[in-house]
Amino acid sequence: MISTGKIDDIYNKITKSSIENISKNSLGLSDCVIPFSKLFKNYKSIDIYSGTCKIPFKDRDPDFKMILRQEFQNF
Repeated sequence: MISTGKIDDIYNKITKSSIENISKNSLGLSDCVIPFSKLFKNYKSIDIYSGTCKIPFKDRDPDFKMILRQEFQNF
């Protein structure tokens, strides 16, 4: 018959060696490099104005025209 102390010793050895193996073979997140450009496709936003369109002042949004006139009324 195996004594309780002997069982505890065996359990501790198994647990200790398992933890050591896991820590030696595990990969830390700080060592990972995640290429987000490869994971997610990059789409250009269509709602952001790039400034390349030539829109006449008379065709601009009324709020834009009002703000622009207020900003430059002293010039």
